[in-house]
Amino acid sequence: MNNALAAWVKRLDQACIPALEANIESMRQQAANENVDMSRLAALIESDPGLTLRLMRYINNLRHKHLRSEITNVRNALMMLGLTHVQQLPEGLST
Repeated sequence: MNNALAAWVKRLDQACIPALEANIESMRQQAANENVDMSRLAALIESDPGLTLRLMRYINNLRHKHLRSEITNVRNALMMLGLTHVQQLPEGLST
């Protein structure tokens, strides 16, 4: 990887992308229902780069402790986390 590309990857790896407040609230409401349609929740998260980034960073940080391979899509991340952890994701997100 050339130096310029490596510098951008490092910069973006540390970037905080805000999530839309309406999407955070919608995620909270959907996740509060224990019978939530995970496909619908995944579609909501995928529509918001801030939510997607938060989820993927969270699950892949857990990977080092509990998972054997990198999780690369939202649906798999939601499945691996379970509803309790998904409900905690919106906390502390910047809008």
